Amino acid sequence: MRAARSSLGETRLLRARVRVFAATNRDLRDAVARGAFREDKVMPTEPSDDETLLTTGEVAKLCRVDVRTVDRWLTAGKLGCQRTPSGRVLCRKHDVLTVVARVQTSPRPPDR
Repeated sequence: MRAARSSLGETRLLRARVRVFAATNRDLRDAVARGAFREDKVMPTEPSDDETLLTTGEVAKLCRVDVRTVDRWLTAGKLGCQRTPSGRVLCRKHDVLTVVARVQTSPRPPDR
């Protein structure tokens, strides 16, 4: 949606592109099925599996490793992550599963 506005006392218009988000307690999937609401206007309420963010503890549990192992992966750059302003580390589930698949398919060193 395109919009234009001017500040109080200004003569020129400021143009902006805006998106308006709203929440509702109505079942929008039902409204779409009845034709009362456009499907392209419904946002998904759950992130896709690729977009899900996991804490280091959740990554460790998913990979069946210790949290310190996950910390080492992060330090070595094997696993990408995001830091929240509070310092919490979050990793995308898709990235974690990619690393796990790479580790499982890499050849292991011979036993001594």
